Amino acid sequence: MKKVVWFSFVCALLILGAMVFDYLYNDRFHRVEFHTVSLTDFQEKTEFSAPILQENGLSFITGAVPIDRGIDENSSVVVTVGNTRLDGYLYRLEPAFEDVALATVSVVSPPPDTLSATATLYGELRRDLIFVPPECIITDERGKDAVFVEVNGYAVLRNVETGKLKAGKGREILSGVFPNERLIISPKNIRTGDRISS
Repeated sequence: MKKVVWFSFVCALLILGAMVFDYLYNDRFHRVEFHTVSLTDFQEKTEFSAPILQENGLSFITGAVPIDRGIDENSSVVVTVGNTRLDGYLYRLEPAFEDVALATVSVVSPPPDTLSATATLYGELRRDLIFVPPECIITDERGKDAVFVEVNGYAVLRNVETGKLKAGKGREILSGVFPNERLIISPKNIRTGDRISS
């Protein structure tokens, strides 16, 4: 009987010691929200509305567009008046200020009673890009952009190279993460090695 009691006491001590060790060193557990990385296509666009002007028998509209939207001489254009689409093309793009260009769009077939139109200019279509919610990105102790990636149920801090923030898309990630990886959204009090779950 004494052996059974002694054996039970030793087992209880070992289990308690393992629990304390696990709590102190391994058992930081967090419930988190994840974002799954996926590839997406993206095309910059910008638009302006202006009166349709006539000159030498030609109809055109002119407006300012941001240079950083990927708009150039090869950009495609959609010209609309209300719900009506007109034929048009980008006739000229001239730098105006530091970050702004002046776009002149030729309107090939304006209806006779139209006073103004809206031109939407589309930049180059870029494929297989990665955008993540800005809340996934933190700054590490060296001042570099980083994310927490889920690896087999554990959090792992990884540095990333970030691009621009795009409205409705999130922050572009140029390198550091891969499709189907899961990133922690708004990580708080998390460090590498912590156990995580949704």
